[in-house]
Amino acid sequence: MTRFSCLALAVLLFAACDDPSNVGLGLVGDEGGTPEIVRVSLPLASLDQAERTGNANQSLAGITDDPALGTIRAAAYLDFGSASVLNTNSTLSDFRASNVVGVTLELPVSYRYGDTLSTVRYALRSITAPFVATGAESDTSFAVGDVITTFEAQANATTVSVALPDDWVARLDTTLRGSNFLNTFNGFYLEPLSGNAVLGFRQFSVSAQSLASLTARSASDTVRYVANTGVTTISRSGAPSLPAGAMLLQDGFRHTLVLDMNDQAVNATYANAGLARATIELPTLSTLGDVGSYVRPPAFEDLQLVAIDADGNDVVSGTSLLILIEGDLSDNTLRFSSARLQQLVQRNLLGNPLCYDETSTDCFGRLAIR
Repeated sequence: MTRFSCLALAVLLFAACDDPSNVGLGLVGDEGGTPEIVRVSLPLASLDQAERTGNANQSLAGITDDPALGTIRAAAYLDFGSASVLNTNSTLSDFRASNVVGVTLELPVSYRYGDTLSTVRYALRSITAPFVATGAESDTSFAVGDVITTFEAQANATTVSVALPDDWVARLDTTLRGSNFLNTFNGFYLEPLSGNAVLGFRQFSVSAQSLASLTARSASDTVRYVANTGVTTISRSGAPSLPAGAMLLQDGFRHTLVLDMNDQAVNATYANAGLARATIELPTLSTLGDVGSYVRPPAFEDLQLVAIDADGNDVVSGTSLLILIEGDLSDNTLRFSSARLQQLVQRNLLGNPLCYDETSTDCFGRLAIR
């Protein structure tokens, strides 16, 4: 899910170390003695790395001036899938037999970031060519046409309804009723014009009623085209205002927090130590919450520790992204801990390359948090 997740982070590595004479790749055994808990700092940096927003669970559109994080702008490209007739006594053939007399874009709101008392103004444009959402990043752009209409949305609304102009309906009549709608209609671009909130609209859900949709009405039938494709583009102006020593991890932007696992000082100090457990801890700031009517998203829904190479590219094993572990947040601290992480840190302390497994050539030296 595309979210603006605001975390300011510092990093510590917990290492449960046995006597260095007891060295092994696995967990320390019964003969290992009493483990010692050691805290060591690891370098944390920010990497310019694109965020993939294509075909996320929801698309975002709006503009907000966050007092702590700067002005954030999001725009959405939405396309729609096959038609379903809402009248149980009718079929698509019945709908296609008569002209379309009205079309409404329905946008159930699933996300809010900004002043819930504000009004957001949008321009709705047509997308002029088919676009591929899979793998699209947050700075992607696609060709769009002239403004179809402008509309306003209250930031605290549950659903935003946009009636399309009659002249647009007349021009698109045969497209909306055609059997090749999926290939002849390319969707809409939601462009924010003003306001102080970013709203989110779902394009994937178990319930079709909670999804963004395009509803077309003829004299006797109504057809719904449900959103099934989306891309969010995100930009920010102005520098975040954060406490000294803090770093920002915010979903959707071209930066990722990176841990360097090959820190020479750490490796030299604890070389050949046997590990019982390895945990990466990242204390978070709790000050980036709601302020009056200004709301921010929860800190995060999920964060992952992902292997990257020296150039910042994702490391894959076969065709799958090498995701080491999901993060857990409690007591204002983000923690990553697993047997795989323990094994990787152990290999590092023994002077071996960090690889997916013993025989793999999928190796890396840094871990990205995203």
